[in-house]
Amino acid sequence: MRGYRSIFPAAALLLLAFWASTGHARAENSWVPSWSPANYGLGQEAVLAPEQRADATLRQALRLSVGGRQLRVALTNANGDGPLIIDAVHVALAGSPGSAAIEPPTDHTLHFAGRSGITIPSGRTVTSDPIDMRVPPLARLSVSMHLISAPPQPPGHLDSRSTSWTAHGNQASAPSLVGATSTDHWYFLSAVEVMAPDAQIIVAIGDSITDGTRSAINANQRWPDRLAERLAAMTGKVRWGVVNKGIGGNRLLATGRGPSALDRFDSDVLSVPHARTVILMEGINDLGRFAKTSQDPAAHSAMTARIIAAYEQLILRAHAHRLRIVGATIMPDWNSFYRPTPLDEGDRQMINAWIRSPGHFDAIIDWDAVMRDPNEPRQLNPAYDSDDHIHPSSAGYRVMADAIPIAELIGEVTDR
Repeated sequence: MRGYRSIFPAAALLLLAFWASTGHARAENSWVPSWSPANYGLGQEAVLAPEQRADATLRQALRLSVGGRQLRVALTNANGDGPLIIDAVHVALAGSPGSAAIEPPTDHTLHFAGRSGITIPSGRTVTSDPIDMRVPPLARLSVSMHLISAPPQPPGHLDSRSTSWTAHGNQASAPSLVGATSTDHWYFLSAVEVMAPDAQIIVAIGDSITDGTRSAINANQRWPDRLAERLAAMTGKVRWGVVNKGIGGNRLLATGRGPSALDRFDSDVLSVPHARTVILMEGINDLGRFAKTSQDPAAHSAMTARIIAAYEQLILRAHAHRLRIVGATIMPDWNSFYRPTPLDEGDRQMINAWIRSPGHFDAIIDWDAVMRDPNEPRQLNPAYDSDDHIHPSSAGYRVMADAIPIAELIGEVTDR
């Protein structure tokens, strides 16, 4: 099938060179989002305690995808319930994974319109002045900020799979943090952009499986991480980065954790600078939540029709912005916490048949075929299962990424 047939590296390189030669390579002064999570208003499970948001240093680690010779950071207070007041922001290469250390020789101070501090009102996002800091592809970066005052309900990303640290006082430039406490969330970070001429971005939008739930902490083992590694290993005139817009608990049709994919497609995909391709993997939470409420066949038929209509709408919106859109089949979840019935499994099979049908998505990734148990196709292959029967293990995420046909991510947009 198109979703997982082998693609020789040489073919992918030829397509990369062709795309660059047709005039779609970016201009010299191009700011490209090398990393940018899906942010939303965090609830009580990720609230900052008073001592963590007043006269406190917040240090957060992340991994870039594409490298560049200059760098700037976008901070957001888009969903905050009060102003964000900062008087120092530093970036540096991160120390060992899971530690609050940085590499001191690489430490840089960020400024905002020439000033070291900034107040960001609720609902706003700001971008720092550029700094000369050459970062390689896949560099691990640390962003440290001294919070004078931060909103009690901050914007951010719940399941960072990366340890963040808070400590008392201004320790933004410290080699390590004294008296630090840890949490596995990101706060106030909208994007890290690099100066990367001729770079383009692949956006992954999805739910917890794209977010990397149950992958190892501080190991960057989500499937978009592995895809970024594959792209970084390629050579050619065009360089490629990956932006992960997965949200655990997200749904295609309705608000779950964060806005629905339909509602956030503009902000999380269409507005991403230098985006070329979007990989869409959404629907398992819609089906799972519905499985708990109804076993009426007519209602299930209506539900699958709504999901397919949503896919059609997202395809049209992507094509209107000259984005290539790749659809991913919904993976098995038999025996998961959703407790699907044969009727629910039939819904999944119907939707996957539509995804696989020619004339819809520009290409497909058939993760259902790749990840299912050959002896029981309704469930995940035990070799790839994290043991909750819906989320892959770290090894499973790697298999997912390695099954992605790189050349089909880069091909032409289909006019419909």
